[in-house]
Amino acid sequence: MRTVKLYLLLALFILLMGCQLGATSFQGESKNWSAEVVLQQNGAGEDRRIVLKYKGKDVDTVGRFQYSLQSTDWSTSKEGIELNKEGIYVDNGEISANAPDSGEKLTMTIEWDGKAETFRLEQKK
Repeated sequence: MRTVKLYLLLALFILLMGCQLGATSFQGESKNWSAEVVLQQNGAGEDRRIVLKYKGKDVDTVGRFQYSLQSTDWSTSKEGIELNKEGIYVDNGEISANAPDSGEKLTMTIEWDGKAETFRLEQKK
């Protein structure tokens, strides 16, 4: 009886591990910025992590900036944000909409210091 319970517990563990989906990553860059978006499935939707990196040499010239990220089914944006000393901004959050389809490209727009750049993020394989 103990062996049966152990096998059932092991089977349940394997089943639960198989239900966890991996993360989907999108990457792209422009002249002054690089971006990575990672989407990870959770119970109610998806967790998202957005990492923006300024490629220029003088991070202090960026000041407050804003970004907008769009896909076919959802979008997110932030205003009045700042880079850290290394020229990086990280935004963690959650989306409740459908994840982008395989092969879909995301569109990132970053505005700072009177400038703007728009670029595509493609799914990393």
